[in-house]
Amino acid sequence: MNIKNSLLEPKPFLKWAGSKKWLVPFIKKYIPSKFNRYYEPFLGSGAVFFILKPKNAHLSDFNDDLINTYKTLREYPEEVIKELKKMPYDKDFFYRIRDNFKPKNEIEKAAKLIYLNRTCWNGLYRENSDGKFNVPFGRFENPKICDTNKIF
Repeated sequence: MNIKNSLLEPKPFLKWAGSKKWLVPFIKKYIPSKFNRYYEPFLGSGAVFFILKPKNAHLSDFNDDLINTYKTLREYPEEVIKELKKMPYDKDFFYRIRDNFKPKNEIEKAAKLIYLNRTCWNGLYRENSDGKFNVPFGRFENPKICDTNKIF
């Protein structure tokens, strides 16, 4: 099955601190019904982008790993899903991935970011002064690490 063609409604696949998801009902009425291009300078989870579904968009964010993840999912969703399905919700595994895993390619890099985001404390993305992700393991009942309904 081709994942790209099987989904009708793309939705944010990440949890993101500072997400504009809660603002969408308020700001949607101020967005013109027709526009040529959508610019998103603070992409994060992409909540506004996924609601508007613009045909022409320029998405950006200061976080290079985040942008890489979006680009990689656009090109290789099935491969990222395959990597995510190998990753269990396990505290020891989380810290091995967070602290020691060095991705060999863009697919592994995207899977790492999604995995850490879905399993860390509150979906927070934070790096220390050395540029290393340093959010602790989250405590969830049953997190959906690989939500194929949201990955397109």
